Parts: sequence; C-alpha cells; structure tokens
Amino acid sequence: MSVYWRAFDTVWTSSKPFIRCCNGMSIGGGEEIGGVCDLTVASDCATFGQVGPLHGSTAMGGACQFKPIEMTMQDAMWNAISCQQWSAYKMLRKNYVHKVVPVLKKDEKFVRNPAVITDKWIEDGEIVYGEFKAGKEAEEARALLKELPRDRSLLDKTCMDMAWTFANLMPQQVAMSFQMIRATKRVAWERTKTESIMWWAANAQAYGEFDMGMSAFNTKRVTGTTEVDIIKLRQMIAKGHPYDEEMFEAVLATPKEE
Repeated sequence: MSVYWRAFDTVWTSSKPFIRCCNGMSIGGGEEIGGVCDLTVASDCATFGQVGPLHGSTAMGGACQFKPIEMTMQDAMWNAISCQQWSAYKMLRKNYVHKVVPVLKKDEKFVRNPAVITDKWIEDGEIVYGEFKAGKEAEEARALLKELPRDRSLLDKTCMDMAWTFANLMPQQVAMSFQMIRATKRVAWERTKTESIMWWAANAQAYGEFDMGMSAFNTKRVTGTTEVDIIKLRQMIAKGHPYDEEMFEAVLATPKEE
C-alpha cells in the first residue's frame, strides 16, 4: 500500500495536471491508481473494473475512496464490489471518465466500438448507452473487432489538446485550481489509508482468502481458470472449517486433463 501512498502524493503535490490515457484493460490495482489522476481520456475499446472481492482482496487502493465522490454511492458500491467490467462509455456515463475516443478504423475512418451500444440512450425504459451488446450482436462485434485495424492517433491528439489547453492558462492559477479540486479526493483517501495498510498487510500474509485467490491465479495454466468455488467456500466456513489444504483442494479448480 505504500506504493499507492507515494504515487498519490506525487499527483496531489504536483503543480501540473495528470492526464490518464487508457487504451486497454483498466482492472484491479491499475484502475485504482489511475483513479487518482485529474482527468481520464479512454479508448472506446478500454474496459474498467475491479477483481478483488472475487479473488481475495479489497479495492482499497483508491476505488472505494474515490468512486463514491465521482459516481453516485449506489454506482460506486456496484462498480467497486461486483467485479463486473464496464465499457469506457459506461464509465463516461457514470462520471469516472472525462472523454472517450474511438481507435478502430474502417475504410480509413474512425468508427465506434461495435461491441458497445453507442447509438441510443434508452431502450424499453432502461438506459443502455455504454452497455456491452449481447447474443448474436456481441458475437458479430467480436469478429469485427479482430478484423478492424487500430489507430491511437486521435487518442494521443485528444490528450495533447487537453494539455495544450492548460499550457495556455496562467500557471499559478492552474496549479492552485488543481490543488483545491484534488483536496476532495485526498481527504477521502486520508480517512482510510492508515487502516488500509494495516489490514492489507494482515490479509496478504494470512493463509486465507487472499492466498486462495492468488493460488487460483498462479495455477491458471494448470487448471485453465482463475475461478474459486465461492459457494463451497461459504458452506465450509459456515461449518467452521479452517483455512487449510483440505479447503483449498475443495474450492480451487482441478488440473485439466491432458
């Protein structure tokens, strides 16, 4: 957790803006560190999410602190805990991304990510903008994603245009403005950081959920999955079963057959 402390302090004490350029998977701890940045520009092929509660850790490196400030409390709860991945457009809709830029090209022109709904806001009374397509549409989109070339020039230009905007403003006033706005995030972080580092140290060293989650990751090549049988785990805990080798064997995936 001390890595997070140093990274966050570097941002909060800087007189210059931190613009995050996201072009890929923004998942887990990387997504949390990215959340401290002042502004985020995302490729529309980027995905965002947390994995901690599914694999033995908690999103305490920024997600649980920053998201209730920028999203609604309800959205922050779901995003930080459910372990669902959201599209860049959904993150834009939920106020955690400043701008989304296409990177796919068709006939030399930029086109929007075909796997995400971007051409309408509401369907059957539900907000659908930014949701991933499903069914046959999703299959067709995945095939198209493999075919279309990618060009990040528009993504880079968007970041540079934002930086150039700030460069043409009075430097002391820009610096002071950033410091004042950042203070809200900093207060949220400071409220929990001491407890976080103590809990994280204990959780990471204990023979429990964290070790189980990491074991699932480390054995993926052998088992073919990182999944843990959470329901079985809950049942064994309810019966008072200790975290031991027998439990690990019961809830972790078995090796694939050759």
